[in-house]
Amino acid sequence: MKYNILRKKLATHEILVVFLLFIISVLVRFFIADRFPLNIQCYPDELRYYHIASSIANGTGISIYNAATDFQKILYSLFLVPACTTSNISTKISLIFLTNSILMSSGVFFVYYLSKHFIRDNIYKIAICFIYLLFGYMTYTMTFISENLWIPLSLCVICIFYKLFQFQELNDKKYILIFNLTAGISSYIAYLCKEIALIFPLAYIILLLVWVIIKKHHGKPQYSNYINQILVFSTGFTIPFILLKLTLFTGLGNSYHQQSLDALAGEDKIYYLSYGTVYFLINILLMSYILPAIAPIFCFSRLSYSTKKFYIFIWILILITAAIISYTITIREDYPSLVPRVHTRYIAWITILFFIIFVHLIEQNLIRINHNYSILFISILTILFLPLLYRGIGKGSTIDNTIFIFSNMSLNEIFSTMCLIVVSSSISMYFIESKGKIICTAFIIILIFIQTYDNYHGIELQKNTYKTTIEDYNEAIAIKNFIEYNNNCNFLLFENFLSKDSKILDTYLTNKNVLTSSLEKINVADGISLEGINIPVIWSDKQKQTYKKQKIDYIILKTPAFAITSSNCILVNNINISRYNIYKILDSNKPIFISESYLDKDQKIFFSGSLWNADEYIKNGIFSSEKDFTWSIGNEIVFKKIKIGKEQKSIEYKMRISLFDIYTDKQTITILCNNRSIYKNIIDNKTKNIDIPVTTDEKGYLHLRILLPDAISPKARGESEDNRSLAIALKSISFKN
Repeated sequence: MKYNILRKKLATHEILVVFLLFIISVLVRFFIADRFPLNIQCYPDELRYYHIASSIANGTGISIYNAATDFQKILYSLFLVPACTTSNISTKISLIFLTNSILMSSGVFFVYYLSKHFIRDNIYKIAICFIYLLFGYMTYTMTFISENLWIPLSLCVICIFYKLFQFQELNDKKYILIFNLTAGISSYIAYLCKEIALIFPLAYIILLLVWVIIKKHHGKPQYSNYINQILVFSTGFTIPFILLKLTLFTGLGNSYHQQSLDALAGEDKIYYLSYGTVYFLINILLMSYILPAIAPIFCFSRLSYSTKKFYIFIWILILITAAIISYTITIREDYPSLVPRVHTRYIAWITILFFIIFVHLIEQNLIRINHNYSILFISILTILFLPLLYRGIGKGSTIDNTIFIFSNMSLNEIFSTMCLIVVSSSISMYFIESKGKIICTAFIIILIFIQTYDNYHGIELQKNTYKTTIEDYNEAIAIKNFIEYNNNCNFLLFENFLSKDSKILDTYLTNKNVLTSSLEKINVADGISLEGINIPVIWSDKQKQTYKKQKIDYIILKTPAFAITSSNCILVNNINISRYNIYKILDSNKPIFISESYLDKDQKIFFSGSLWNADEYIKNGIFSSEKDFTWSIGNEIVFKKIKIGKEQKSIEYKMRISLFDIYTDKQTITILCNNRSIYKNIIDNKTKNIDIPVTTDEKGYLHLRILLPDAISPKARGESEDNRSLAIALKSISFKN
């Protein structure tokens, strides 16, 4: 009785309840994101979106650090432009998070629109809307990633396609053409947000071809009708595409370079392409909790025309996305790892569509299942899932994943959880025909609890990934204020690629008088003269891009990793910073000597904790920092050219390598300095320090390499699925004379 009263009240105030959920979601998401200072992390994606928005607000066009870019996916950046018009960086970041919260939460209206067409029960409709607002990907509001727009925009495009399928079912020729045109235009708008939006036109064209084949089996299809629809849809997509290519994007090249066929060189890579595709598909099934994604298959003949088309369209979208991600990313960035990153963020919104259809099937009592199919279903899931699940499915980088609940689980815990999902889905399938509403209600209640728990983990992960310390924040603000005070001067920031500190400055320095480059792109051996040279751009889509010739008044350098060793610059002392030094150039006609990977005699290279600075001194051969150490990776650690002290002469130092542990009982270690072997020994677990003399070259530089021929992976030893070749766990390296 109470349930019926609640249902009637919801029926009269349904849209108000949805709007209230939207408002609450915006406020909660904004409060969570705006509690502490954050900085960009995902490169180059977030750097592009954020800096393009700032450059448009500054009046410098589509650029990154005031250098023109070929990047054309600017729709999300356009939404951020109003937030970027303020000069106060704290207000700017807060307004960006508010924009993100509004955009992401707005997706609830498109979810409600679809629910209203599929679901009768008002409580189920509201529950589905609530579940959308609890999804893990809602924590993207704490980031600067375009999924904040892409997810609700994709749902909007999906609604347009569903309406088109309804008119196709009614054979309303007028509205079929109107909505084909609308679908084409909306697909291009989505394409302005993300390149992956090409899945919409591709999936629609494939769907029409599939439908022609289906119609052919039931009589002669009207080919001209399908051709007209494709032409009208293509017109809606291509006309705005051409117009913008001839105007706003004229002369711009392609900023994506991951289409070459050389990635498929070798039979093993072709197999890996298939593996990556299947791996992605299983993750989508996992996100959908299996049963909602496949239940329509068992009652497909009972579905309405538009629902059939809608369901097939969803799966075509998934298959195309899986193939594209595997070809453009997985095979190029993750091969040969058995645990590739799962880029579910590109299509995470698809799961809510499965939930809506699933509730629709239960409500309409459409599911009819032969119990023999249930046994077959259990067998197929076991064969497909279990071998892959044990390899860490559900794992991935924070920004790529949408199943945060697995992030802190061990492989055994993930495996057990997946077994539970497989068994639960199989049992539910067996009883779904007779106990459908009970299973549906239980599923929604359990899903709300799971998504709430997942959200909590997602928030913690995003916070730990994106949070900036107060010290770093204050330092960045101090540098920004100094730049704004000297707004008639040009500043050149030398960065180390993707270091923690560079990410912070990339967030806070969006002024139009700041340029950025790296010493790797400039030959500094004999000093550099910044007068009359074209400074190389560090963030560029082109092979060799430089800034226009302009006078540089100040240089910003990381300390202690960089140092000026000439008298042509003076250090600015009237600014309270410690992680960076700002130098005023006295005479731009004279050369400036800059030492990269500079190390004071009293400084150490740290491999863990808040003092971590190893990325400033090491090119490759180490993994990311753990709590107390960093593992070596592979058979060699290659150092950058390290400058110790400011003396321009050969000096002998005592180098101490402090170890936390070694992998396996013994490890052979060979150390080369300036291409000469200075140490070779077999060390064991008792070795905590390696002390050896090293001598710099005539200009005060050290060229170091550490060879580790006995490095081996835990997987090769049968201990786990970890395929990193490990040898030594480093704590620190120091130099004393």
